[in-house]
Amino acid sequence: MPKRTAWRAVLAVVVGLAALPALARAVDYVEFRPAGRISARTTRALRIRTSLGEVSCNVTLSGSFFSGSLEVTPGNVIGKVTRAETAGCSGGRMTPLVEERAPWGIYMENILGTLPGGMTGMRLWLAPMALLYEATGFFSCLENIRVPLLLTTTVVERATDRYRTEALTVQESGQRYELVRNLGFACPTGQAATGTFSLEAQEVRAIQRAADILTAENNNIVFTGTSTHVYRFRNDTNNPSGILRGARIFSEVLFFNQGFSKVSETCNEIILTEGTSCSVEVRYTAPGAEPRLDVLYVRDEMGIVGRTPIRAQ
Repeated sequence: MPKRTAWRAVLAVVVGLAALPALARAVDYVEFRPAGRISARTTRALRIRTSLGEVSCNVTLSGSFFSGSLEVTPGNVIGKVTRAETAGCSGGRMTPLVEERAPWGIYMENILGTLPGGMTGMRLWLAPMALLYEATGFFSCLENIRVPLLLTTTVVERATDRYRTEALTVQESGQRYELVRNLGFACPTGQAATGTFSLEAQEVRAIQRAADILTAENNNIVFTGTSTHVYRFRNDTNNPSGILRGARIFSEVLFFNQGFSKVSETCNEIILTEGTSCSVEVRYTAPGAEPRLDVLYVRDEMGIVGRTPIRAQ
């Protein structure tokens, strides 16, 4: 292969390396400060409309958001409701069935707006919301439902992605989750739930994890023949986006066909805490070949957290 063609092949690999972050979408996190207590009261009554009637009540919710960095991953549980009280009902009554031993889970769906600096809220789910509701003269129904929620936020400090919780709105359409028991008539169809809760103010910090949390060390080398070299990856405590806490990591060679292979490593299925490092020993076995370039990268369950080019001449 002519040298110019060979270096074009290397350039193609470099371009592939530059595009690699797209394969590992940065993971977003949120932190509630102080973590803990949820106190929410309806400013617009919780209404459950059905094909047979409507029940409306003022509701107070109590519970907690979990502490630490909470991944913005659909279905990730980020808190719980452990108490619910109703008052001022019309059209019937509601009896929430919730306690510490059987809480309603708060699940993440996604962040609204853009990061950094532009988050406007979060889409959440409350489930399973066990509720007995009775419409006067029509029906009594006990069921678990899954309720979509919108948590709205306002900016406290855009530069550091800090926000304040404002309101929690029950989105139109309370999706039936699981029918528990019919009391009297069959549970009616076409349920829809609406309502708005004011939240006791909490600060929320939104965090974007950098594509590379780990710093590649000892990587300024070009293989010139059959040989081995040890690359180190360090979880840098000075990295402001270093959120690799308790994640299991492993390493891979990206292209596999450039003459590079792993000999041994300490980066496989370990938990790399901040301030520690792991190593990967790489062998090159294609002496005399045209210039080669590959990528050694380390990833956790959510994406790539460190990488380095590996070169041979």
